[in-house]
Amino acid sequence: MHSRLGQVSVGYHQHNGSALRAQGKRMLFVVLGVLLIILNLANIGPIGAWNWEFFGDLWKFTVPFILAAIWWVWSDVSGLNKRREMDRMEQKKKDRRKESLASLGMDTRARRKAQKQQQR
Repeated sequence: MHSRLGQVSVGYHQHNGSALRAQGKRMLFVVLGVLLIILNLANIGPIGAWNWEFFGDLWKFTVPFILAAIWWVWSDVSGLNKRREMDRMEQKKKDRRKESLASLGMDTRARRKAQKQQQR
């Protein structure tokens, strides 16, 4: 076991940040929608003059949220989310294997091969 920032590793690592990177595009639409609402409430620029009437400018506030919902549906239906999840799981598996080999004192083939070539 090795210590990293005062924590003891027990061989299991959970990478919670990767899910946020996968949601970047759809979150951009949500952030844009929230930004439009904040600018309107603060009366900043031309967006501050938009009204909240149903047949007025309300549609301008809803477009980013509708685009985010369409993106969520499309990414689920097309299998994009599943492919990304499979890629992340495959990378985690490779990382765990490398870490296990390193903790056992064994090296990966590529590193051993590179070391042999340097010794020649």
